[in-house]
Amino acid sequence: MQNGFDRVTRTACKLFDVPHAAIAMIDRDRYSFRSVIGLSLESIPQRALPLAADATGRGFTSISDLANSGYAQGELAAAGLRFYAAAPLVTADGQSIGALCVFDRAPRVVSAAEAEGLTDLAAMLMVQVAMHPGIGRIDASSGLPNRAQFVADLEALARETPKQRRLAAMIDLASPEQLISSVRVMGTGYLDALVLDAARRFRNMIGPGQTAYHVTGTQFACLAPAGMTEEAYRDFVTIQLQEARALAKSRFVATTALGIAPFILGEDNPLDVLRMAHNAAQDARLTDSRVAIYSPAHDAVHRRRFAILAAFDYALDHPEELSLAYQPRIDLGSGACCGAEALLRWRSATLGGVSPAEFMPFVEQSAMIRPVTARVLEMAMRQLAAWRAVGLGLDLAVNVSAMNLLEQDFAERLAAGLAEHHLDPAALELEMTESALIGEANLVLSMLNTIAGSGVRLAIDDFGTGYSGLSYLQRLPAQTVKIDQSFIRGLANEAGNLAVVRATVALCHDLGYRVVAEGVETQEALDLVAEAGCDEAQGYFFGQPLPAEDFAAWFRAWTPDAGMGASA
Repeated sequence: MQNGFDRVTRTACKLFDVPHAAIAMIDRDRYSFRSVIGLSLESIPQRALPLAADATGRGFTSISDLANSGYAQGELAAAGLRFYAAAPLVTADGQSIGALCVFDRAPRVVSAAEAEGLTDLAAMLMVQVAMHPGIGRIDASSGLPNRAQFVADLEALARETPKQRRLAAMIDLASPEQLISSVRVMGTGYLDALVLDAARRFRNMIGPGQTAYHVTGTQFACLAPAGMTEEAYRDFVTIQLQEARALAKSRFVATTALGIAPFILGEDNPLDVLRMAHNAAQDARLTDSRVAIYSPAHDAVHRRRFAILAAFDYALDHPEELSLAYQPRIDLGSGACCGAEALLRWRSATLGGVSPAEFMPFVEQSAMIRPVTARVLEMAMRQLAAWRAVGLGLDLAVNVSAMNLLEQDFAERLAAGLAEHHLDPAALELEMTESALIGEANLVLSMLNTIAGSGVRLAIDDFGTGYSGLSYLQRLPAQTVKIDQSFIRGLANEAGNLAVVRATVALCHDLGYRVVAEGVETQEALDLVAEAGCDEAQGYFFGQPLPAEDFAAWFRAWTPDAGMGASA
């Protein structure tokens, strides 16, 4: 690209028979020189570089003698230049991004042929800029300054007015889901039209004197006028956005959102400013006005999530960070420990101990859930085989996610693992939540039937917190239902919870399920779930999740009379 620029400036020098030429690109309130021939200037204030009339790019400009013009005291004359001519660089939609300039150290007059030739060279240069918009800091699709220009302008502002507090705004044309759906239905041409329409409306919305930037494919940004508060600017853009949305071609298929990010010039990195504005725009999608101010608290949540996912990806390659803890399940009829639930634990080298309640929801929504579940099943089956080899007649439950149940080879890999460790399939129970059973119901049901057919037992976990229908539950090949701990912990003080538990137990028994009460932490709760008819209980009242060796010691020391109290 630079070679192409250089050819144009060399040709311009030959056309005018002058020693100096340059490409001047707009950088906010300055022109930055590219492909300079014979000059040491790197940039110049816009006021010091004469362009056509009002610098909007309307035609060819020349000054025969700078020393006898209004620019006699300017930077060009100070550099010893006398003659100047320029042809504007104009985008397809009429926006000026700079000029192709020639200079001489002696006064001279421009001929019509020379003016036409320089204008043609400028047009040829714009073809190159359109093909490589990043070099010219202009986006080819919209004709607006791009992200590189936004960064350069913020850096320039930071040098001029350091420590000044400013506001950046980002407008996001549509959610990812809307973009995917619209392109599938109407094609990429629709997206191009959407961007062009939005670029025009965004320029009109922010008003004269403000620069609109095209920072990503479907996102635009701008700076609020200096001195505006977040609240005042939010009110202003909310009204402008409502008016623009009412006229937009995309109003029925795309939801535009706008985020506002306060920042300090010279302290906040320009790319971080864009990131903060992007986060605010995503938060705005959850509001009625579709406008939101950046929230550090929300940002911290997303940054924490990213840190967790990055660190967990590392953990998958470093098995010493991942381990299992085992929590007992107690048969309320006999008081015996009839099994345990294997629970994943993670101690990160960078984050320290991270609670499963924090990291598992993120992992379950990522591609890491397949290797995670495979790792947990392998560790659990290996431990179960070791316990059974020394006479601990335990069954073991392992949690699986909705994504696992959609893996075509999941049942096959599960059977291979049981065979490798010489385990009776009935010794393993897979737990899945109601939400995992709802999505892709037919595929999930087919997988569950295959797993159940192999002899592995199935349990519905956290029952009562999902939305599964009774007709669907009747079709599930599960043997166990685990009532969510949110109902159990409030039994002593919430009469409604006790009624729900009793009704749930009766319903599940009628459907042929065995019922486990999760979250039993007190003797009173134990007595109530036993009275309600639960078959098993699990919770801190019996024991917290323990490493394998500690759990084996607990199991050997467990006596039903000592552990069951009044319910024995």
